This record gives sequence, C-alpha cells and structure tokens, in this order.
Amino acid sequence: MPSVSDPVLRGWRAAFALLACAALAACAAGPQRRDGPRIPARADPSRVVATELAFSRMAREEGQWTAFADYAADGAHMFVPEKVLAQEWLKGRADPAQSISWHPHRVWSSCDGTVAVTRGAWEGPGDTHGWYSTVWKRVRDDRRGEYRFLADLSGSLEQPLPARDMIGSDIARCGGAPGPAPAAPAAPEESGRSDDGTLYWIAGLDDAGRPQIRVWQWDGSEMAPADLSLGRGRIGL
Repeated sequence: MPSVSDPVLRGWRAAFALLACAALAACAAGPQRRDGPRIPARADPSRVVATELAFSRMAREEGQWTAFADYAADGAHMFVPEKVLAQEWLKGRADPAQSISWHPHRVWSSCDGTVAVTRGAWEGPGDTHGWYSTVWKRVRDDRRGEYRFLADLSGSLEQPLPARDMIGSDIARCGGAPGPAPAAPAAPEESGRSDDGTLYWIAGLDDAGRPQIRVWQWDGSEMAPADLSLGRGRIGL
C-alpha cells in the first residue's frame, strides 16, 4: 500500500475533498428545482383533436354540462345562442338525461399552437344533428400543455353533415410579420388572436340571431380567411 506521502494518493485526496465541498454546497443550497416539461411553441393539431374527443367522451360518460364546465377556460363564452359566460351559465345546471355527441372534422391552428379552432358535427337524441365550432386556447400554466375552450358555438341542421374519413388540419404559416387583424364586417361579440399573431377569430350572432364564426390565418403574405365550410355550404358564417 502506498505511503501517505505518495504524490498520487495526495492527488486523489485533493480531488475527493473538492467533490465533498461541492456536495456540501449543494446540500446547503437546499433541494434543486426540477422544471417540468415546457410547452412547445409550435402547432399541435393532434393534441387539439385528442382534447376535443376526450371532451365529447366525458360529456357522454359523466354528463354534458359537467364536461363543459370542466373544459371551459377562465372567462370562456358560450353562444346558446346568445353569448353567456360559460362558468356562470353552467353553474348548478343539471345535465340532460342524454348528452349530445360530437366529433371534429377539421382543425385550424396558429403556428405557435396557442390558439386553434375546431369545426365538426354533433348528433343528439331524437335524430337531431348540427354543426359546431370551438375555439381552443393552450393553457400556459398547465405543464402538460392542455387546451381549454375560449368560445363554443353551434347550430342545428335539417340534414347531418357528410361523414369524414379523416380529420383535416390547417396550420398558419410560420415566420414573417403577420399583419393587423382583418376588419370585421360588424362588431363581433367575441374575438381573439394567437400569441404569435398568425390566427385571428371573431364570433357573434348574424342578423337572424344565429351564432357565426370567422377565422383568418397568416399565409406568409397576408391574413387569409379560412374556409370553414364542411361540405354543406358555409355553415354558420
């Protein structure tokens, strides 16, 4: 065994002492903060669709208005058909005996994924059916990057919308400098824009008192209107 005066042993002792000091300093500083996964600043239409489907499933399994209250963002609005604050309107409201069911046909997203709009079909008891649109916002204080709805509106149709084999998606162009929000044809009752400015939406009632929504996306040169038609005219626009 080497003696204490051996230079190699003295080198190992010095290294060990430095490591021990570092460990003690870390302990003195207390537990280290470990951040959870950060929300990516990118579009994620598949997550929006998954949220929409989970929303519909919860309505069927736990109650329609129970699900709406759970998925509503702070300050969210619903058009029933008049505009109401979702949480106030839903508070204490009994669930119907049978919930409607719905499924998205298409999703429009901003480049950064902070805002998305879904559009699809709903079916209800008594052979009722119609269209719906939901504006979704990524909840920034949720480490999982989940979405909650900002606005929800719908309307009835005499005939059901054509079925879709696949759910489509449109993502706004990234890059460039998105221009100002387009001028609305009339004063909207509700409107918003994504954090990066690449998606803008307005919602309100038309002259006949029916809910309507319009969406614009940045295409790299201008804020272009999104085609929200679902195979049976420009429903709800």
